[in-house]
Amino acid sequence: MTSRGSGYTQPPGWTATVKRILARDHHTCYACGGPATTADHLIPVARGGAHEDGNLGAMCAPCHAIKSERERREGFAMRRPRVKRERRQEQHPNARPNRT
Repeated sequence: MTSRGSGYTQPPGWTATVKRILARDHHTCYACGGPATTADHLIPVARGGAHEDGNLGAMCAPCHAIKSERERREGFAMRRPRVKRERRQEQHPNARPNRT
């Protein structure tokens, strides 16, 4: 498997799969109709999509970058918000008492 950073690894035989998908889709991007250079998961792997041909489509690099960024942002939005903890309001041991 080939690592592409951020924990993602490509499955064995990915290069051959990309070539097969590009040939199947006549090297045409399914998003814009331009010349495709890579294969893209229609349902992202992070959301349960598989590396099967039925879940892959030919895509050009600009459309792939836009789609990947959108999916990344959607992933961040789906995360649970962090609960802010209240800071303890203890006085420093050497602090002077408040006089009001």
